[in-house]
Amino acid sequence: MHSDQRKLHTLTMVDLFAGKCLAIEVGYGLRAEHVVAAMNQLKHVRGLPKWIACDNGSEFPGGQMDLWEYSNQV
Repeated sequence: MHSDQRKLHTLTMVDLFAGKCLAIEVGYGLRAEHVVAAMNQLKHVRGLPKWIACDNGSEFPGGQMDLWEYSNQV
């Protein structure tokens, strides 16, 4: 924790088949738009994944990732 007691959060994107970490985002408040931005960046660098597995983190309930997946046909 930071000296002002805020928790530091990490968003880790891993290619499970290749066993590689593709991206790590770090911040005090990661939200759905951070996940979508990271996915868009990876899309341009590595292409679209065939499927995505994710936990039930607080970034996901708003449906922004569902919309991103639908829009990108993932």
